Amino acid sequence: MQSRRIETLSPILANQIAAGEVVERPASIVKELVENSIDAGAKNIEVRIEDGGLKLIQVTDDGQGIPQDQLVLAVSPHATSKIYSLDELENLQTLGFRGEALASIVSVSRFVLKSKHHEAESAWALQLEGRLESRSIEPASLNQGTKIEVRDLFFNTPARRKFMKSFSTEFNHIDEIMRKIAMSHADVHFSIYHNQKLSWQVAEITNSATEIKRWQTLCHKDFYTQAKTIDSNRAGFNLQGLITEPKYLKATSQTQYFFLNGRPIRDKLIFHAIKEAFKDVLYGQNQPSYVLFLEMDPKMVDFNVHPAKLEVRFREGRQVHDFLVSELKKSLAGPLIEMSIAPQRPLYAPTPEFCHDKMPPQAQQIYADLLQDIAPPIPEIKSRFGEVIAQLSGVFILSRHSEGLILIDMHAAHERILYERLKIEWHQQTLPKQGLLLPITVQLSRTEWAIFKEHEALFTHLGLGIGEWVDQKILIREIPALLAKADLTRFMQELLHDLNVLGSAEPDSYLDQILAEVACHSAIQANQKLSIYEMQQLLQDMEITPRIDYCNHGRPTWRLLKNDELDRLFLRGR
Repeated sequence: MQSRRIETLSPILANQIAAGEVVERPASIVKELVENSIDAGAKNIEVRIEDGGLKLIQVTDDGQGIPQDQLVLAVSPHATSKIYSLDELENLQTLGFRGEALASIVSVSRFVLKSKHHEAESAWALQLEGRLESRSIEPASLNQGTKIEVRDLFFNTPARRKFMKSFSTEFNHIDEIMRKIAMSHADVHFSIYHNQKLSWQVAEITNSATEIKRWQTLCHKDFYTQAKTIDSNRAGFNLQGLITEPKYLKATSQTQYFFLNGRPIRDKLIFHAIKEAFKDVLYGQNQPSYVLFLEMDPKMVDFNVHPAKLEVRFREGRQVHDFLVSELKKSLAGPLIEMSIAPQRPLYAPTPEFCHDKMPPQAQQIYADLLQDIAPPIPEIKSRFGEVIAQLSGVFILSRHSEGLILIDMHAAHERILYERLKIEWHQQTLPKQGLLLPITVQLSRTEWAIFKEHEALFTHLGLGIGEWVDQKILIREIPALLAKADLTRFMQELLHDLNVLGSAEPDSYLDQILAEVACHSAIQANQKLSIYEMQQLLQDMEITPRIDYCNHGRPTWRLLKNDELDRLFLRGR
């Protein structure tokens, strides 16, 4: 290849190359323009789209506007009002900050910027076609804020336009971007049109009615009614939002949104934390549904690692991870219900009231004392799991409740009880170890070997006696007794993967799987006969067990048949 001189790129070519990063598709432009409107303090934002954004993207806001003498500077490369110093970059308070978006958009479209600064008497319009040099500034008609029109996207780069999908597909991407932005800015009124038709609009949240309507518009219809709120503030983190209880989840979920300091992000550490929190309450291939907002010190997170600011870098990733896992698990566990102990008559004897009219008061008392001696008090549950009636089909426990009848899957409930106890014992007690007659050899990759060497002390702490060998192989000579039947190769690989992702230990993920298997094999099995006292004890244990609504595999442990359901079943009142 012939040698060529090194030369500085022309401004037009440099901007079009930057546009290749910033302007992935019309939705990318909508995101940049709407975020600029929010940074300008807008409380009403209207977005109009034609032909999926390829023909027109128009964003109108009521923000503070841009002064006439700064219109050209606003669309110049690397010009911004959002940061002036490195300190402001490290303590970022705005959605945008690079100052390259408008210049990139201008380079691939016919662009019109109209704006009226809040201190100015009139509005001005800047018009450009593909480059900053071909511009004109004229007076314009606009009452307040800014209005930007982006027409004929990629008109001067037809090769880029060929990579766009159908109009409907491109609008779907715009729609998704707008929903994310609206979720994280509850104080802003948004409306979006496609081909002159209103797609949706949401008012700012001022009361519970507008909050419900906004969420029902932005998410699938039942999400808000099925979700539970989470609100936690500790250790420098504030987590708020909505998560759907496992019983409402499906194999595919359209509601998975995470916002960090107001920005929607996709981050592998965050996804790992959410997966970890939900892992033992999900059934089969069901996916968690959530809209979560995490606020933290801006200096502890770096957004300047991705052109679209979707990926981030945390200064203390492990703290963020552990906080999310802990708080989400607490929310999914639900509140533990207080239980009162009260005397209860035996099921095989008549009550004192049965003979009340035929017995003198003294005899009534003697009879009551006699019953008390025959059958000592057993627990009577005064909350949601009621009073045991019978065991059904060798599988279920039937319980009486003020709201109706409760059916309990005794194996599933006992499995969850044992599992939660095992986890506590695992973390609190000294781990019993077991030597192996024949050492197990585990072959590691080059990456795994490096991670193993960095965290070698951790494996000793877990009770693993490991000797090194050549060619990135290790010999396991001693293990925790609980891992006796575990797949140790898989255990090592998953643990090393967690260490690589998080930069620190995360052994609980695979260990919990083992504990879940132990609990499953140790729990009450089908057709195992239980006494009334054993069944009542099971209900009592359920009352103090977190995440009791679901077994370790995500199946429900109990169901309530309400009185009105029973009435409908037997056509009562008709």
